[in-house]
Amino acid sequence: RAGLRDAAGVMRNSPLSALSRYKIWDNLRRTLVPLGALLCLLALPALGWGWYAALAFIAMLEAPVMDALLLPAQLLFSRRPVRFWGALRDRGRSAARAGLELLTLPYAVWRALDAQIRTLHRVFASHKHMLEWQTAAQIKARPKHLYGYYQAMWPQLLAGLLLLTGALWGRAPLTCALLGAGCIAAPLIVAWADQGEQPETLTAGDKKLLLDIARRTWAYFETFADLENGCLPPDNFQQAPIKPPVANTSPTNIGMGMLASLCAKDLGFISGEAMTLRLSRMLDTIERMEKWQGHLYNWYRLDGLTVLTPRYVSTVDSGNLAACLLLCAAALEEGEGPEAAQTARRCRALLDAMDFRPLYDSGRRLFHIGYDESAGQLSRSWYDLMASEARLTSLVAIALGQVESAHW
Repeated sequence: RAGLRDAAGVMRNSPLSALSRYKIWDNLRRTLVPLGALLCLLALPALGWGWYAALAFIAMLEAPVMDALLLPAQLLFSRRPVRFWGALRDRGRSAARAGLELLTLPYAVWRALDAQIRTLHRVFASHKHMLEWQTAAQIKARPKHLYGYYQAMWPQLLAGLLLLTGALWGRAPLTCALLGAGCIAAPLIVAWADQGEQPETLTAGDKKLLLDIARRTWAYFETFADLENGCLPPDNFQQAPIKPPVANTSPTNIGMGMLASLCAKDLGFISGEAMTLRLSRMLDTIERMEKWQGHLYNWYRLDGLTVLTPRYVSTVDSGNLAACLLLCAAALEEGEGPEAAQTARRCRALLDAMDFRPLYDSGRRLFHIGYDESAGQLSRSWYDLMASEARLTSLVAIALGQVESAHW
């Protein structure tokens, strides 16, 4: 439990319980399961356990297959055959997917080992390319010809040839021959499955549903973010039982209101002139609001725009608003006319005035949760996980040149 160094470099005892440490170890163990399964598969010719080993292997790794095989027995006790056939269809798909995963196990193991070895080398040896990643488009890219599938999935051929060789001289010839043929045929099956995929399109019903959701969402901002409160949206209101909207707003609320106006214009709910007018009124209000280092405080009363206590600046909320201002400025600069261009300049002026450096801990290279003006100090907590809600703040602050990229 001893010997762990915290973010400040101080050696401390581990706060993790024995159960938590076991979970970490178990997750590491699970990353080696595919490799162990492949080694067992390739050992079938020498072990000679034949169909018994193959069935045990499938039962261990491919639970959906076993689930589908056991489903007919459930029909004997089912009182609702319609549900049974629906379950059979769903489990059949799961079993087919599991079967394909079994046949492509050599390729999956190769990809996993490649990732693990690269990670260990970069973390402990080279310390380079630590942020290298693949885009979604790269991951979805498919070979143009069947040869490309076999070239990309070459571990399938190697494993298949080993199993077929074992079928000639091993002790489980039929099992090894079937599994070897399956491994070699897997790239062909994957290519065929890829050809069968159709691009997703929205039906008329889908479009109607989404537009209805969008209209009702916009109705919230159109109804409550009116001229009387400077077009700033209230935080919430209760529908049942109905209550008036809460007369408070936050930087995130304001940013969402600005983006809602942009989207309403793009969807044809309002005109470009109406969008520019709403944004201009919002900016009029924002420019009058009390600020700290260019940042809005976490909560304001809509009537009078007074800052609510405790007077607090939230790093996350400021980052959300900054991102919305950046997006609004970029959208308005796309040829919307002189009034829109002026509104865009005002968005950028507010953005440029927001200084994220006082919220940043340069020693830890992390953002504080915020600044408590009432206490006169930064919060003694930091955003230290990429999965936190502050990652948008981090990205915007780096893009603005106020924080070094090492923070990311």
